[in-house]
Amino acid sequence: DLYSWAIVDVETSKTIGFYYLWKPVQQIDGTKIIPAESQRLAKHCWRKGHMKEARKLVYKFAFEELDAQEIHAQVWKNNINSIKSMEYCGYRKYKEEEKSILKYNEKYIECHYVLKRDYFYNSSLIKEN
Repeated sequence: DLYSWAIVDVETSKTIGFYYLWKPVQQIDGTKIIPAESQRLAKHCWRKGHMKEARKLVYKFAFEELDAQEIHAQVWKNNINSIKSMEYCGYRKYKEEEKSILKYNEKYIECHYVLKRDYFYNSSLIKEN
């Protein structure tokens, strides 16, 4: 189960991307963890602030409406722009693991990140306004 949103350019009213957030899973200790999130944005819209604004809204929803304590995400180590974007929002890397991608017959390093509520509310994304 997941939540999904369209990312819409406010100037053109056109859909330029999507955001997916898995529903929280309650842990044995009672904490709520969102196990994954994912997003896609049209390439011509990169570096224009659309994803930054979408992340802010989605993470506030996750922490304030869903009462999640953590959001987890994965990214390939060579995806530098995504890593910078995630870290700007407060994500912190906690693990790396090698994955074999059969389609490409290659190995990639998958980085695992966590965004805790306090990381987000103390992040550059929140402090910029």
